[in-house]
Amino acid sequence: MKIVNLLLTFLFALFALAQYNDSDGWTWIVVYLFVAVTSFFAFRGDYNRGVLALAIILIIGWLTMLFPSFSKWLSDGSPSIVGEMKASSPYIETAREFLGLVLSLVVLIFHYIQSRKFD
Repeated sequence: MKIVNLLLTFLFALFALAQYNDSDGWTWIVVYLFVAVTSFFAFRGDYNRGVLALAIILIIGWLTMLFPSFSKWLSDGSPSIVGEMKASSPYIETAREFLGLVLSLVVLIFHYIQSRKFD
């Protein structure tokens, strides 16, 4: 698991770096760096289940708010969200954000499950 946690650390740090030129980049830099730091602590075997639980709850809430736009993207046939860097319609940006949050949520849940092994 140490290698997986280290890979997640670097991956999410790269995700954070890629956000520097986005209009709401600081929000995503914070989210992705939080996941990167959490992954680094998991690499060291250091878990804070309370912080993980709170982050999971917050991300689920955020996903709930984004879901209507994400659903619109799905109902429109899931047009490409990677073809161009500038989103041509509002739900494309929301779909990207939704999927970024889903990735973050999966990693945080993974760490939460891992933390239970250290009880």
